[in-house]
Amino acid sequence: MRGNAVSPAIRVLVCAALCLAVPLPAIGADRAIDIRDFGAAGDGKTLCTAAIQKAIDRCAARGGGTVRLPEGTWLTGTVYLQSNLTLVLEKGCTLLGSRKHEDYGRARASADAAGPRTAPFRCAAVLAGSDLQNVTIRGEGAIDGQGDAFRDKSKLRPKNLYLQRCRNVVLRDIAAENTSQTGCSITGLPGHPIRDVVLENVRIGSDGGGTKDLARRAIPEREDGYPECTMFGPLPAYGLYCRHVEGLVLRKVEVRTRQADLRHALVFDDVKRLEIESLEAGCAKGAAAVLRLAQVEGAVLRRSIAPAHADPFLLLEGDRTRQIVLEQLDLSRAVQGVHLGVGASAQAVSSGGAAPDRGKP
Repeated sequence: MRGNAVSPAIRVLVCAALCLAVPLPAIGADRAIDIRDFGAAGDGKTLCTAAIQKAIDRCAARGGGTVRLPEGTWLTGTVYLQSNLTLVLEKGCTLLGSRKHEDYGRARASADAAGPRTAPFRCAAVLAGSDLQNVTIRGEGAIDGQGDAFRDKSKLRPKNLYLQRCRNVVLRDIAAENTSQTGCSITGLPGHPIRDVVLENVRIGSDGGGTKDLARRAIPEREDGYPECTMFGPLPAYGLYCRHVEGLVLRKVEVRTRQADLRHALVFDDVKRLEIESLEAGCAKGAAAVLRLAQVEGAVLRRSIAPAHADPFLLLEGDRTRQIVLEQLDLSRAVQGVHLGVGASAQAVSSGGAAPDRGKP
């Protein structure tokens, strides 16, 4: 899983755990909560899901704050995040995903502004959350999903991180490795977008192997299945699929695969106020466009280098796509820089680089 070198500053891999049932300790509101106070053991063998969850829930009960995972290897299953939370993975910390399917996806009631939801939220992910606000995940630690334990494609592979219908979310100094072929997603609902998300200094690595057919796959809204995190199936992007989002910043984000993947690296559908800076993305020969923007209103792409074989690097689609600004992009290695797809207008994009091309990509 660590075949590619990752600097300590951007190291996060994936995990899972179940913890010791111990009495809740009294914790002063003036300090960060330490998961060890709830019985977590950083030996890489003791399942710590319950202890980590108790620490997060105690933090939420006092109105929010910081939960710290110190140096050690913390084995865990699905942990559900809470609003007004900062989760810090300190240097030398590894959040290690369980190798057992049964440790993931237990049902948990989620809450929104109107109070508890009647339908429980269930997600097979190391870290998951629904209807949250003001969530930060940061630090120099690692989240290791132990993806080699989930090679059987007939069974669900847990995700590293899944957040839905959330706002004011920040991921910083994170490397999410061993993500499933399904892909990572930030998705709201029509009329109910996810708002104000920042991903900074984040690395997303997956096995790859996606086909061009998957890149063209239409993703149903599935409002009746919301918020189940597995409802979409394989996504058209191997890195990140974003739909119904307002206010999204990707800064120093890297997406890679272990084997060739013919899907898009990133897909944005019905997104407003998008900013992408210093993107690094792999691109296999014959793959779909690295970036696909459909019905995107207001986007700035800057200081990024198009990978070799990109054909095109950027695909624009939809009659509502407008105000797309390209700044300091190096498109010299791309077969084609920018392509105007179905419904997209040449007036939608302004660029100091290559002029948009027409025709079938």
